[in-house]
Amino acid sequence: MTLFTAIAAAAAFASPAQAAIVAGVTATAGSELFGDGTTTSRMVDGTGIVSGEGAGGLHAHGSFDDDWRVGSVANNPWVKFDLGATVDVGNMFVWNSLGSGLPDFAIREIDIYYATTDPGNNVNLSLAAFDATDWTPWGTVAEMAQIPGAADYGPTTTTALNVNARYIAFDIKKGWNTGDSPANSAIAEVQFDAIPEPGTMGLLALSGLALLRRRRA
Repeated sequence: MTLFTAIAAAAAFASPAQAAIVAGVTATAGSELFGDGTTTSRMVDGTGIVSGEGAGGLHAHGSFDDDWRVGSVANNPWVKFDLGATVDVGNMFVWNSLGSGLPDFAIREIDIYYATTDPGNNVNLSLAAFDATDWTPWGTVAEMAQIPGAADYGPTTTTALNVNARYIAFDIKKGWNTGDSPANSAIAEVQFDAIPEPGTMGLLALSGLALLRRRRA
């Protein structure tokens, strides 16, 4: 290792940590149109994403069959995301469903909650209202944007969550249908990015410097 490499490692320690999209996210929901759990995972498995990810990700302007759509009988729809580990969540990226041509199939307003351990009080496909017990409220995202046209599209809403969490939940309050009912609301894709801890970068820098010292000894 050269002195230049060691200096570069130290510089990485001093530079802002870069966020990365959280992989392996799973989702459960209180209801879905087909009632068998098959479409809930489409929010987090990249279905419909044609290129990129996060802020640069493009989703196809396709059928709502590629999205998660709540059941029409659900008056209090919700969805819960498991990030797989507790991380420092930065941004949340949401690709709304077919809101421009089919306003009934897009979410409009959600309350967001987060937790480091699973409260365990929201059962998949239960049709029950979201239970906020042991969740920490983040706040409300009003006016989730609709799809801007008929072409492939980027995230319709980006929200800086900036929380330490493993679980994120949406309590869907309104849809883009007449009357703002949450029933029939749909989401195409959701992604989260995680900000690496500064200590991780620091360890890399220190390792580089230590190796340089050993080579010189």
